[in-house]
This record gives sequence, C-alpha cells and structure tokens, in this order.
Amino acid sequence: MDASIRAYAAGDQAAVAEICVAALDIEGPGDAAIFLAVLGRRSGTWHVAVVDEVVVGVAIGSTSTAPAGLIGHVELLAVAPSFQGNGIGRLLLRSLENAHRDAGCVQVRVQGNPPSYAWPGIDTRYTVAICLVEREGYERFNDARDMDVPLSPAVVDTAADEARLAAAGIVVRRLEASDEPSIRPWLDTWGGSWRGEVLLTLESAPVGCHVALTSEGEWLGFAAHGVNHPRIFGPMGTAEASRRHGIGAVLLKRCLADQLAAGLPVSEIGWVGPHRFYARALGARFSRIFWLYRKAL
Repeated sequence: MDASIRAYAAGDQAAVAEICVAALDIEGPGDAAIFLAVLGRRSGTWHVAVVDEVVVGVAIGSTSTAPAGLIGHVELLAVAPSFQGNGIGRLLLRSLENAHRDAGCVQVRVQGNPPSYAWPGIDTRYTVAICLVEREGYERFNDARDMDVPLSPAVVDTAADEARLAAAGIVVRRLEASDEPSIRPWLDTWGGSWRGEVLLTLESAPVGCHVALTSEGEWLGFAAHGVNHPRIFGPMGTAEASRRHGIGAVLLKRCLADQLAAGLPVSEIGWVGPHRFYARALGARFSRIFWLYRKAL
C-alpha cells in the first residue's frame, strides 16, 4: 500500500477526528474535537498519512526544554483501523522523529507535553501503538495512572469542612483573574507545568480552579479541573505546613462539585501522584494506565 506523509491542513480536521474516534479510546466526535483543540493550543508539527488522497492517519508532535537539551514529543499517533498493519504508523512516527531531529532535539518522548496535553502517554489498551514504538526502539521509562470517582451530592459536600476552615481563618473560594499577579510567583515554587495549567483555567467560565488562602492573603492551596478536558481533575497542591487542616480535600470536592453541576457522572483524576489520598478521601479507583516511552536521537 502506497502512503504519503504531508503537513496537516485545516480541511483535514473532520477526517482526523473520525480517525481518533475509531482508533482511540475516546467517546465520540465531540470528545475528539476537544482532544484536537487541546493539542492545537500549542504550535507544533502536525502530519497526516494519505492513501489515494484519503487521510488515513495522523501524528502530532511538539517540543519542550529539559536540562539535557531540546525534547521532542509524540503527542498523538493514530491510524484508521482498516489501514493498520500496513506500515503507516511507522511512516508517521518516523516523520515526527525526522522533524524533531531537524529541530535539534536530542530525544523523542511519547509523552504529553503540559500544560496542554491530550494524554500523558500511550493508553495500555492501545496495543498496536505500544507494539509500534517498542519495535522502533523506544524504551518505557515511566507510567501515568488515572483514577475515576463517581460523582454524587454526598461525595462533593463541603459545607461542614468549609465552616471549620473559616473558623480557623482560612478562606476558600474560586480563583479570580485579579489573583494572577500574586498567585503566579507562588505557583512557580511548585515547579513543573502547574503554573501554566492553573492559569489556563482562567480562560474557562466559570474558572476551573479553587484556592485556599489566609485572611492576610497568603496562598495555601489550589485545585484545578477541566484544564485539558471537562472530566479531568488536576493538578492540585497544598502548602506542606497547611496539610493538617484538610484543605486539599475541600478544594478537591469543590472542583468535583463543578463537574457534577456540569452534568458529568464521573471525574477522572489525571496523572495521579498520591493515589492513597484519593482512594481514602473519595474511594477513587484506578482506571486508565498510560506508558511513557523515550528514544535518543
């Protein structure tokens, strides 16, 4: 089968969305549109595979900076099921590798590139993609785990806990645009991509982030949702000295209350760190597991 690789064009969106629905574990065209919009927030390399003028596959890449140098990311790789097994995925993957090599990248990672990313890595149920990257010399170096929480009014109730925090002089509220100048340096102390992810919530209405602070304005904690998909919760952080107050659980439940009000039956906690906390606080259970891969260039 003769396939060619070319740059993505605006007219390819419908075909690419259809490929994502058919090849990946997403819920339908609406979910695919969200998926692609997230990736479109950042400039990057978008390639499609074409057979007889029909788009049959897509690969999307981006770059980030690490101490070792420039890192290339493979953020999406999907081939229409009826065209899988014909080497099209390999052509797409190698096209991204070549683009990253030309850009000066020292490594390629099959890994999400926060603050905007559709998936952390390869869903372990996407077997053909795992087989492909391993055959192409990628090594698995980490995993990312998501947890699901069924939503109900009882799960998200915080009235008593918020009254307790108020009595201790701790204010809990929704993040506001006017908070950005003061919260930005505090978020920087957390490192990684959390500042960017939290600030993205200011683009939504209502703002998808809840915060805790003292009456004097000292930041104590934050929790965000909907950064990259309406059903995803995270990130969340509480200042270490304040964790004994149960601030994190309150902020978490306020986010889940937003998701419940939006009609979502389940919240998905993305790229989970302290899984015992979520299991204990909410009865959360592991759902999707993603494997992260890398390869030197």
